[in-house]
Amino acid sequence: MADRTSAGSHPPAEDRPGSDGGVDDEAVVRSTFSALDDWRKVRGPFIPVPGSDLAIDDEDWPPFGVSQVAWAGFTVAAEHLQAIRAHIDVRPPNRPNLYAFAHQTLARTALVGATSAVWVLSPEEREVRIARARNIVTYMQGEHLKYLRALQELAEHHGTDLVASHVEMRQRELAEKREADGDRAKFETTRVIREAAVDTFGDKNIAKEVVAEWRSGSGAAHGLLHAVIGRSGMTQDGPADSSGRATFISGGDFGLFSNSYMAAYHIAHKAHELLASRGLQTSAR
Repeated sequence: MADRTSAGSHPPAEDRPGSDGGVDDEAVVRSTFSALDDWRKVRGPFIPVPGSDLAIDDEDWPPFGVSQVAWAGFTVAAEHLQAIRAHIDVRPPNRPNLYAFAHQTLARTALVGATSAVWVLSPEEREVRIARARNIVTYMQGEHLKYLRALQELAEHHGTDLVASHVEMRQRELAEKREADGDRAKFETTRVIREAAVDTFGDKNIAKEVVAEWRSGSGAAHGLLHAVIGRSGMTQDGPADSSGRATFISGGDFGLFSNSYMAAYHIAHKAHELLASRGLQTSAR
């Protein structure tokens, strides 16, 4: 990304000068830790108060209600941001543990969790919230069955068979509800991230940056080198040879993950607010 301050996830560059004259990525990441502490104080399970929007939404599909889809996404985001913190929030003389790939992967998962929560919670229309939650649960059921089928191929196990049968039953029930409403939408991670980012930041260009961060994190999660090539933390190790080739070394750096971390943080913050407003206040229906 050409400008790390453009996504609204960092203060202006002049307020926090870094080594390159830009923002101090480490300071910005550390500024979120008090909010992470507050989020950890909220213990699950998250049960919407009777009469709230989410309590009413949950009546559509009690086996996995709208509130639980959103709560799961927020929890995934908070946990992964906290995992990054565990590596870097150390006391001197210890130094932060920075990883070229792992922190991008953790931030990516935090981003996916946060955006799924906001994507489900942000619409004012109840039918849209319900349809989006159904979409995510349908995708989750499919992925769960793939895992269970893999277990069944490994060995016979009565418990696994029972779980698989139950998931298949719930899958059929939900498919029937969606079919009755003419809902055939497929789950699309890119769409979820883009639309949740627009809802959070109110800017389509920032949403494009957030999607780009997710793609970079996906590269790291799949062990693909484009996630680090040409980015901060990469240095040339010695002069080029006669053919112009040189060896490069890539190491951990706050600049590698700060943008995706902050995008996930701000979207998770939005999810936290929406959980409270839709789940802890009585709805006017």
